[in-house]
Amino acid sequence: MKKILILAGILLYGCRSSPEASFNNLTNAYISWYFKYHPVESTRYNMVDNHGKFKVYEIVERDEYYADISRFLIELSQIDITKITPEARIDYKILYTNLERMKYIIENHRPWEWNPLWSLDEIHDGIYLLSETAGLEMDLRVESVQSRLKELPDFIDQAKGLLIGYSPIHISYANIRIDQLIILLQKLPLKLYSDNITLDEIDILIKQSIHSLEDYKYWLNAEVKKLDYFNFPLKLNLLEPGFQHFVGLKYVPNAVYGLAMKKMISTQDRLFNLALPIYLKENDEPVWLDRDDTLEVISWTIRSIVDNPDNQVANSQVLSQFYESIMGIEKYTYNKPLILHKKSKTVQLEFAPNYNRSIPPNFLFDHLSMDIDIDIKYNIGDLNKDLEEYYLIKQEIDILNAKYVVPGYGVQL
Repeated sequence: MKKILILAGILLYGCRSSPEASFNNLTNAYISWYFKYHPVESTRYNMVDNHGKFKVYEIVERDEYYADISRFLIELSQIDITKITPEARIDYKILYTNLERMKYIIENHRPWEWNPLWSLDEIHDGIYLLSETAGLEMDLRVESVQSRLKELPDFIDQAKGLLIGYSPIHISYANIRIDQLIILLQKLPLKLYSDNITLDEIDILIKQSIHSLEDYKYWLNAEVKKLDYFNFPLKLNLLEPGFQHFVGLKYVPNAVYGLAMKKMISTQDRLFNLALPIYLKENDEPVWLDRDDTLEVISWTIRSIVDNPDNQVANSQVLSQFYESIMGIEKYTYNKPLILHKKSKTVQLEFAPNYNRSIPPNFLFDHLSMDIDIDIKYNIGDLNKDLEEYYLIKQEIDILNAKYVVPGYGVQL
């Protein structure tokens, strides 16, 4: 009888763990697949097998990519989410959402047809990561740079062939990105060490790549205007907080903006509650007639903070202000304690190189949640030599540091 109960228990446990095992297998398969089709991301996370490639562009490969996403969604839907652990359910929802997003991009968004940044950002990040990642072995760095430089002209030619729409605002941003890319390529030899024959070959590949980029820039500004005009909403301005996708194909824009406004009102109300005590120190209590009065209280408060001389940061004090800010936030979060895990690596403050494409250029580089042997590089927006003061005030620096470093980095860990 005891043996029967033990066997029944094992069988019951096996049945219960089956969905969990299926989900783990699916997750591992997806990760391997993802890095194969997104080689630049594999470089970002130090997966060495795909360092020398760019993402797929050919129609056949893109069809295979889409079919794979559909199969992953089918397999995911067959796993009973109620029979996996709470932690796994979070991963399940993240994976499902990500696959749905990828499918939507291919079916509706199709950025390769109208957005030249889709290919230029891939090239920039692919070369930038190989150039700047400190923990990459030099032989692998050189080999990967050679491989990507060889692919670059063909990658640009494929981008030309797929572009069927003309979006003026994207062309203007593409011009900036190409200029940054050319600077990056010109400075690339300074980051490489190898034998003279290899370095000479890389110099030739760099010249060919720059020529391809210059030719592409001319084509974008002279020939693309002949394509069908793509009416991308200019008010979005390509900013990260704005819509990530052009929604005119499937959704009525006015309805989307209406829903967004409802979400904004609750945020505005919270901001108002924070701003009102500061506002009342210098102003009489306002009389509310409409939403504009609420927004004026918020705007006045923000202006008063931004314009306060005590909050300005001189160019000569930028790095020390970032350091002081990080130490203050770190002390606060650990003493509360908001985060229990103290990071084992130090943060190295650096001004971002002028070929960095981030807007704004404040970001952690090599901020991977894995064991690494180097300091975490924090790229900080470069100085404007024409101004005496930095473009961020102290409070804005605090917000960025809380997002990227503490608790941001701690949350990633």
